[in-house]
Amino acid sequence: GPLLLHALDILEDFPVSRALTVTVDTERQGAVIGTLALEGQGEGGSNRRFTLWIRPSSRTLYSVEVPEYRFNLWWQLGQPALSQAGRLVIQRVSQLPPAPPVAPKGEARRLPLGFSGADGSARGGTLILPSGSGPFPCLVLHSQGGPVPRWDPGDVFARRGWAVYCYDKRGLGESKGEYSRGALSALADDALAAAAMLRRRAEIDPQCIVFLGLGEGGQVGALAIGRGGDYAAAILGSCASVGPLFPSLAEQRIRRVLAPFYGWDAAQAEAYRGLSVSSWKAWLAEGRDEVTLLRRRVSLRPLKEWASLDLSQALSTAKVPVLVLHGAKDVWTPVEGARALYEALLGAGVKNVSLQVFDDLGADLGLGTTAGGLFAPEVDRVLFAWLGQALPR
Repeated sequence: GPLLLHALDILEDFPVSRALTVTVDTERQGAVIGTLALEGQGEGGSNRRFTLWIRPSSRTLYSVEVPEYRFNLWWQLGQPALSQAGRLVIQRVSQLPPAPPVAPKGEARRLPLGFSGADGSARGGTLILPSGSGPFPCLVLHSQGGPVPRWDPGDVFARRGWAVYCYDKRGLGESKGEYSRGALSALADDALAAAAMLRRRAEIDPQCIVFLGLGEGGQVGALAIGRGGDYAAAILGSCASVGPLFPSLAEQRIRRVLAPFYGWDAAQAEAYRGLSVSSWKAWLAEGRDEVTLLRRRVSLRPLKEWASLDLSQALSTAKVPVLVLHGAKDVWTPVEGARALYEALLGAGVKNVSLQVFDDLGADLGLGTTAGGLFAPEVDRVLFAWLGQALPR
């Protein structure tokens, strides 16, 4: 008969124990001789049905099939193409298949170019050059938050006479060093090191190096610009808020992002807040450097950085022009924070920061939605017009 269990999906933001029924399906034949199918049916959650193929004699798991798999919120934020449910198959193999070759994103010249990060380890990157001999103005593109690859924008800037430098964050891709999620200060130091390297390149105009970052990349840029260095200007997208990033952004994201995604009611959202934000605040108050969760040590360094980073303070010391881009429909970093930041800077006498809000756009500002463009057309128009004014050529 069926086996009645309770299961906990630790990939959920708010794991809840749910009833799970497992039944042996003797009618199904597996691709591997001697395996049998276990059909799972859970109550609630995103992925309720699945099939496990196992060999009972050796207790070996050969494959898992989920007919309607739904990736969690964080996967969907990092890879919007994963927002649709689809069939997921996980298979046991004797060796990994070769990775498919990565096609270049454009026809402009692309040169492998690395530099030494702030920790002394190597960073791997790509220098994209327009036609001609230069020296060219150059944009340094910083990828968004999480373990994502370098941000190659295609040829959108090269066609306009701009060079682009993009690189892998420390500990990812071709870059050495230790990867740490949300290590904003260390990433800002690396961004400054990238600009210092570019100043010495004959192809690059050392007076026209501009930072461009979206989301966490924008926060990194604000820190870098506030520290001085070799950037002549910065464009910061979907990152602005006033006051320390933690706990304000975390609490806003519970209300505006997590609760709607999971369908939480007010009581569930408050319960999650108690287990997350309230606990995090207590850990910081206790002065902890790390905690142990599910038998794994978790560093609190990113949390400490978010609690200490106030973009208004970082940008108040910036000596170069800064353009802040924000979508009015951004639920991840609400536009009210961008407007409050802008007003706070104006009130402090900071006049080199401009804010542009786009009423119909969200957090991605239309990234990748237009052939031949970077963001939505209206964002690209503002971006290039501002570059022409901020850095006369």
